[in-house]
Amino acid sequence: MFTVKSQWLLLLAILATAFADSENPLDALKNGFVINKPSPISESDYDKPFTLECQVPEGKTVDACQYFGPNDQFLTVEGENVFEGNDTSGDPLEGVTGITGNPRSCGLQYDKLTEDHLGEWNCYMDSTVQDDMFRMGTFQLLTVEQGWAHDIRLPRHLEVSTKKYQGFYI
Repeated sequence: MFTVKSQWLLLLAILATAFADSENPLDALKNGFVINKPSPISESDYDKPFTLECQVPEGKTVDACQYFGPNDQFLTVEGENVFEGNDTSGDPLEGVTGITGNPRSCGLQYDKLTEDHLGEWNCYMDSTVQDDMFRMGTFQLLTVEQGWAHDIRLPRHLEVSTKKYQGFYI
């Protein structure tokens, strides 16, 4: 009746519910990793400031922070300075600052959104102190036209809920 894959997923869901320490059992699967980004992008968002931020679970701290953005842009965040590539000895980039103040997060604050920022992003976070700390998050900045489904048709017996859920990571 159930495939092996569905049996494992069912077991995982039961374990997540049993060990959840909050009202939402899916929080146990997220492992405390959070990505904050604007979504979806509309025409009115262009030329306005925006923030990209990845945050690690409680009890972890970020010592090294890098982003890989669209158009093969590789950025290193060091304090409030953001550098292109791994070399942090040169001048920091203009128009973007590193988000500081929270030892659990790694972020970028851009002065204005342009079409060059649209596409796939990756954040890489590590710690020189904690061996098991490395985290990576992947997300996309897309316009409504680029990445959102249009004209979805569901069977009549399904009811659509407008309740929003946060993503979770395994």
